[in-house]
Amino acid sequence: MGKPRGDLPTAQFSPALVQRLIDKIAAEGTPSKANHLLRYLGRLFRWRINRGYCDRNPAQGVESAKERKQRRLPELTTIARLTEFAVIFNPVVQMAALKQPFYYARFPALSLG
Repeated sequence: MGKPRGDLPTAQFSPALVQRLIDKIAAEGTPSKANHLLRYLGRLFRWRINRGYCDRNPAQGVESAKERKQRRLPELTTIARLTEFAVIFNPVVQMAALKQPFYYARFPALSLG
C-alpha cells in the first residue's frame, strides 16, 4: 500500500488489499464512505470481468465496515419542548376561537404564509 492506488495495476488488487483500504477509510471515521467504495469496486470489477478485462473480483468476499446506527429521533429536550408548546398553544382550540392561531402572531417563524 505504499504506492498511490492510481498507479497500482488492477491485476495487483487482491482481497487483502481491498480489505485494508476499507478498514483504513472506516478507521478515519467514515464507515459509510468505506462501504460506498467497496460497492463501487465490486461493480467496477464485475464490469471488467463481463468485458474480459480481468478474471477475478478482488472486492468479492471483503467484509464491509460497521456503520453506526443513526439517531433518527429528536433529542428528549426537543420532544419535551414541542409537547409543552402543543399543550399551551393547541391549534385546534386557537383556530376555533380566533379563526387564526394565536401563536402565529407570537412566533412568525411558524406562519404558513
